[in-house]
Amino acid sequence: MNLSFQKISVAGCALAGLALVFASAPLRAADEPPVDDRVMFDDFKINGQPVRMSFDSGAETTAIFRPAAIRLGLKFSDPSPATKLAPGESPIGRTDPVEFQFGSQTMTNTFAVLDVPSGLHTDFDGVVGWGPLRRNFFVFDAASSKAKMDAAGQPPTPAAAWQQLPLRRDSKMLVLDIPGQPGQPGGVLIDTGSPYGVKLSPTRWREWRTAHADAPTTMDAYYTPGIGLVVKEIAWAKDLILGPLTLSNVPVQEAAVDVLTIPGYEATLGLTALKCQNVVVDGKNGVAYLSRLTLPAKPYAHNRLGAVFVPSDMQHDPLEAHVAKGSPAETAGIRNGDVLLKIDALDVTKWRTDPAVMPMSKFWERPAGTKFALALKRGDKEFTVVVTLRDILGPGVTAAGTAPSP
Repeated sequence: MNLSFQKISVAGCALAGLALVFASAPLRAADEPPVDDRVMFDDFKINGQPVRMSFDSGAETTAIFRPAAIRLGLKFSDPSPATKLAPGESPIGRTDPVEFQFGSQTMTNTFAVLDVPSGLHTDFDGVVGWGPLRRNFFVFDAASSKAKMDAAGQPPTPAAAWQQLPLRRDSKMLVLDIPGQPGQPGGVLIDTGSPYGVKLSPTRWREWRTAHADAPTTMDAYYTPGIGLVVKEIAWAKDLILGPLTLSNVPVQEAAVDVLTIPGYEATLGLTALKCQNVVVDGKNGVAYLSRLTLPAKPYAHNRLGAVFVPSDMQHDPLEAHVAKGSPAETAGIRNGDVLLKIDALDVTKWRTDPAVMPMSKFWERPAGTKFALALKRGDKEFTVVVTLRDILGPGVTAAGTAPSP
């Protein structure tokens, strides 16, 4: 299943947490091969042993998956069996202090130890959050999904060509200050652990949807151990202004509650949004430099069904529909709460154990015009509909799912 990382609270500890993407993968150009939806550190070592670690600037600390901790021979303690967890929370362990190296940097810290939920498989060993690295100098190239940390880094030149924004110095996440409400700056989270475009605060999202009431939407769903399942609409913004920042041709959605504790929170910029920016962060001096890239707008792969099918919570198996208004799914007769049984001949009720089922993005991202026979259940009645995928998001896509004629 697809994995990305979000800042969450797990059993009372701020931690990077798993976000399981049920229905949509990171957006990419439709004519491009899949790319990494994470920013990976090169040459990262723990106690001298190489590990694959993802850089998550939207997380406050560092975490390693239990299998990697065991493979590396790390000593760690498990949480007390008596620990009381709220719904959606996951228990975490903690390593003894370990030495980790990245480039020329050597640091000592403890890592949270995180269990990978049943049914998930990862090709990396854990995440490094912003907190332990926030005093360093970073050059971030989202287009290549690379982050370079350089203790002796220099500000970019010429400075006039770069937008300069102050970092929120007391934050353990990478938060930029922009003009906000009187007496309080707005906060924009730079989240390299998120594959998405722009997530807006509830207030900003309502304002944007009111101003773009006719904008077509698709659906997205992901899971974090701290808040459980999240289902959101996604729309497309031709131009989006966040204080001094202007972003063009980006997917936009409402943020989940996990980031609303950031004072003055306005928005999150994920990897898809950052691919339109060069970003240099001077953590020591508390400033970020951003340079907007002018790139040709391309069609984007996305959920062309306009619906997601997710369990009511991670303790239940039935995959229930959440349907966007006016979507191909709604047109075919699918309604909220319908339970998905099959995609063509594939039995999706075995989604936890059959690797052929997840991620469902491999079905819904197929080209416009692709047809699927979906077997569903509504109450006691089983029925089948045929859906035809169509373009919903992307530059030039209209509410009818077509680009305007030249």
